[in-house]
Amino acid sequence: TSENRTANERERRGGVVLVTGAAEPAVMGQPSHGTILFIQEILEDPAAHPSVRTFGKLQGVDSGGDGEGFTLEDEGGRTLAVDATLLSDQVRLRKGSLYMVIGEVAASGTGVVVRARVARNVDGMDLDLMRAALKVRRDFETSLSNGGNAPLKFLEFSSQA
Repeated sequence: TSENRTANERERRGGVVLVTGAAEPAVMGQPSHGTILFIQEILEDPAAHPSVRTFGKLQGVDSGGDGEGFTLEDEGGRTLAVDATLLSDQVRLRKGSLYMVIGEVAASGTGVVVRARVARNVDGMDLDLMRAALKVRRDFETSLSNGGNAPLKFLEFSSQA
């Protein structure tokens, strides 16, 4: 039974946990949820995270001979090309709107490209709050990887009248 399985029966390969035995099938071929990164972080080291979740304002839509794409821009003016060939025709893109994109990072002749699996309009999302929440999450994950011994610092939020 699955209760009798030991840690030796589990192997971690490429971010996927393979469980041996007939009672539980191996989980393979599942796409990654995407590491939450901002555009600047993707551009600094594109090879570090093959699957990403990022945010940016739609700067422009490009229609080329081999598919469609668009460009996201962050608050600092840095841009990221997005390949939209995997997206449905139902996705309506509006210039100037804020989008969340989940996809795989690839290098192209012109730079870094994210091949989007998901693109969602997230107008109204508070990027400053997202950045603060992501910092808390990263600090928490760091404390877990250090054996849970690192002290966590919590952010203080002031209410605005």
